[in-house]
Amino acid sequence: MWSTYTQPNLLGSSFANANVNKNLFLYTDGTYPSNYVVHDGFHAEFAPANPRTSSQTWWERRPFGDEQRWGSRSTTYMQLNSTGLKLTISGTPIYGVNTYQLPSSGDYGLSLAVFEGNPGGSKPIKNVMYIKRVAPGSTWETVHLYDAVSTEEMSGSSVSQKSLTWWSRGIKDTIQAWGHKTDTYMTLKGRNLGIGVENPTNALDVNGTISAKKVVVSTIVPAPDYVFAPDYKLLGLNEVEDHINEHQHLPEVPSAAEMAKDGVDVIDLNFKLLQKVEELTLYIIAQNKDIQQLQKEVNDLQQQK
Repeated sequence: MWSTYTQPNLLGSSFANANVNKNLFLYTDGTYPSNYVVHDGFHAEFAPANPRTSSQTWWERRPFGDEQRWGSRSTTYMQLNSTGLKLTISGTPIYGVNTYQLPSSGDYGLSLAVFEGNPGGSKPIKNVMYIKRVAPGSTWETVHLYDAVSTEEMSGSSVSQKSLTWWSRGIKDTIQAWGHKTDTYMTLKGRNLGIGVENPTNALDVNGTISAKKVVVSTIVPAPDYVFAPDYKLLGLNEVEDHINEHQHLPEVPSAAEMAKDGVDVIDLNFKLLQKVEELTLYIIAQNKDIQQLQKEVNDLQQQK
């Protein structure tokens, strides 16, 4: 059904004797009244056979459908309704912005924005933004904003599984994270960085192997050169032997059980090992003096024969 109201005097007749008319008309593309459309556009014809498809630079309003559209002739360039905004280039929707709210309770929100393109293949590539609670409940303090790539529609509890190479940001907890599907690869929590660790408690927490050409560690812990100080109390070898027999590890060095439980402080352990090397050096020097003294006594006895 078409109902057309033409206002030719708004723009007049010009442009190589062509009539340019501003037309305001009502039409429906479905059942009454939800699909009634108010169409406002320009025509080069006074009474075109199909006013909508021949209308140029038009604006439509669907009062019962809560929707507005903009386009030219049969192509819709932009669509705005209660769920968001969608732009179209060359017939392909490339961008949408949704205005859904995070539910008052529950873990998952809905899609906030979608950037979509199809560079080839069977599935379009989408850049999706959505909000999600990272802990059960209804508080806003656990809400995170996610920016992800996906080839699928995002909805409900499946959004994590469908999120490829995502980045998330917390609102209250100031946590940022990067990952793929349900795996978190890296987490930045305040000044703490976790690689393969979702809740880093140190400046750098790594769940895996670190490979580097060179590692330089700055420390305020003094090196154990105090071993060579005149007042350093060096345990006797008998005392060391007694400690080893009783505890099965060197004095002042953590046991294997302690290392397994608490981990190893690399700087502390290296300095402890250096301390033991320096102590061993003192033992060797002392033994060398004893050997030299014994050798002198042997030589003296041989000369008396």
